[in-house]
Amino acid sequence: MASNITAQMTAEGKDFDEISYGRAISSGLINLLPGASVTKFARPIAREVGKGAAMGAADITVQKVVDERRLPTKEELALNVGIGGGIGGGLGTALKAGAKRNLVVLQDGEQQLEEIQSMHLI
Repeated sequence: MASNITAQMTAEGKDFDEISYGRAISSGLINLLPGASVTKFARPIAREVGKGAAMGAADITVQKVVDERRLPTKEELALNVGIGGGIGGGLGTALKAGAKRNLVVLQDGEQQLEEIQSMHLI
């Protein structure tokens, strides 16, 4: 929550009285959500889309309830679910794929180091 308030003040140039506390609270709460165990058997991309969509829905709901004392409209909810799902599907999948590649590189590097050490070259 504090990092979101700081981001609003520094990156967006907002004064303390202009801060969206709903946005700050939702960013803190969303980070507490577990990794959507219901979708653990779904395909990885669908899982990331679902997590992103859920985060988008939770984010706009908390913002509107806290800042404006109302629920989001259907349009606001649909927009945030779509954006969250799109970002979650694209970025989440890309980051996981990158992490897997790095793990393979590290494992290959470790194996190569062991082979070199077994030849007593180092």
